[in-house]
Amino acid sequence: MNPDRSDEGAFKRGAVVRLKSGGPPMTVRWHVADSDQVFCHWFFRGRDGAGTYYSEMLEVCDPLRDGGVESPPKKPGIAV
Repeated sequence: MNPDRSDEGAFKRGAVVRLKSGGPPMTVRWHVADSDQVFCHWFFRGRDGAGTYYSEMLEVCDPLRDGGVESPPKKPGIAV
């Protein structure tokens, strides 16, 4: 394990987080403590993605309590 990566605190490996501005739940892969960056992985609409975010941009969430993966609102007459 890289000594610069942290598994401590709210953003430990496996924690479920979400951007404070919204979006799908993401799983923390690692937290680089010295730069306060969190690398996350997610699945949404059958696709996967990954990104690195500053911890100030994230909040810990409970996907079961918070409704799971967010979907865009359905518009009348449009199949989603």
